[in-house]
Amino acid sequence: VEEVGIAKGSVYQYFKDKKDLYLYLLELAQQVKLGYVHQAMADGYSDFWDLFEKMFASGIRFDLEHPRESGLLLLSSQEKQVPELAKMALANKKQAWEMMQGLLMQELEAGRLRTDLSVPFLAWQVIAISVGIAEYLTLNYGVDYLKNAQNNKPAYALSEKEIMETVRGMIAVLKKGLCI
Repeated sequence: VEEVGIAKGSVYQYFKDKKDLYLYLLELAQQVKLGYVHQAMADGYSDFWDLFEKMFASGIRFDLEHPRESGLLLLSSQEKQVPELAKMALANKKQAWEMMQGLLMQELEAGRLRTDLSVPFLAWQVIAISVGIAEYLTLNYGVDYLKNAQNNKPAYALSEKEIMETVRGMIAVLKKGLCI
């Protein structure tokens, strides 16, 4: 309200309450991030791992170019005390899990994925390891991504190159363990 230079009361002409405004801002931030992910997919890819790397890089670019929105999404995903936010975070995870299953199913059909493992399980593992990169970066580089997000700084405060080296290492481990 201060940044825009409008009266607090004016906000309530558009939003029922602070929660309504917060949920609107979350949705707006999600749409911006999805634009980055969709662009990565539209740019084309050779296989699942190429797409996975491009999607991860797009998330990093989103964080670097939109630290406020990225921080809002990150902090809201950590919220466990507000049932509506916890429910929203779970719905987002389910959506990502379903998308990942579809991508891995394409790999399976192309003969590039082990057939002895469950696609839903593999999809969850890929997502869990991806999310775990944040913790790895915190431990390995001393990055306080939650503090950065709270201060409207890029969450990981590292270069895209440094983060992508970690991502490529993770992909190499996953490929070796999952692929034929």
